Amino acid sequence: MSSNAEATAAWDGPLVERFVQFRDIVVAGLANHGEKALAMYPPPESAAALDVGCGFGDTTERIAGLVGATGHAHGVDVAPRFIEAAK
Repeated sequence: MSSNAEATAAWDGPLVERFVQFRDIVVAGLANHGEKALAMYPPPESAAALDVGCGFGDTTERIAGLVGATGHAHGVDVAPRFIEAAK
């Protein structure tokens, strides 16, 4: 069993259920933090960026807009259900 199994089970189970239930509140509540980080350290156009813990993929999409058509943004998350929701 992976040393991350308990955390993965939590994120892919009850936590993802709560995030889905309150998606609008969670996304809006966290957006200011992500926007502040992107304002301080924006990815350059044409960059390749990795969004670790992407959740629903909202920030990954925002990063993709910043790196433009010649760049690449890729989101990863430990919870398969978050990845499905992001798709």
